[in-house]
Amino acid sequence: MTKTYFQYFVLSRSQLYSYRCLYSLSIGILGLGTIGQEVVRQCKAMNMNVWAAVRDERFDSGENLNHSVDNFVPMSRLNEMLTEVDYLVNVLPSTPKTRGLLSDKLHFCEKKKTIFINIGRGDIVDDNSLITAIQNGWLGGAILDVFNTEPLPSTSELWNLPNVTISPHVSGITFAVETIETFLLNLKLYQDGKRLINQNPQLQVKFHQKIPINSNSIS
Repeated sequence: MTKTYFQYFVLSRSQLYSYRCLYSLSIGILGLGTIGQEVVRQCKAMNMNVWAAVRDERFDSGENLNHSVDNFVPMSRLNEMLTEVDYLVNVLPSTPKTRGLLSDKLHFCEKKKTIFINIGRGDIVDDNSLITAIQNGWLGGAILDVFNTEPLPSTSELWNLPNVTISPHVSGITFAVETIETFLLNLKLYQDGKRLINQNPQLQVKFHQKIPINSNSIS
């Protein structure tokens, strides 16, 4: 965000202002789960034209489709959506069917110079394909919160691209009070030798001994 603001600041020094009204723009969403549905809600509040790509079987059945979405396409016709949207948001999880889904398709975004926003999983597109799409101008830019390798290596070319904004996998809404309460609860559970809540199996660390903590300091 700071990077983008600085670019606008530089333009303003020359009395140049570039902006687009959201109500005149279209957005494509990959993934219509809880997060995707919230993206739809907020975009429709801004009167954007909303597209969504869903699994072929879901498209064919017509069930559980959000009526706020203006245009649906099945994944087998994803290219149709990519040629029509100004923004593309990925909120898909990492599965065998989603890995590399966009790697050979980003050239379809050239018509609109689509801005790619990734808050799902990084492996929706391989790094080389993403960098090529940005450098070739197929994508107008990218806002990336997730990557194939996390944290993003300092040697990645993505750091050097002027129209790329990078954040360290923090796009989820965090409520400070609830976070602290969860931490304190987990701390007590840990000291009691009980199972913690909200565990991520991929990030679990096995401790050979407990960390000594003064229980009097925990309220």
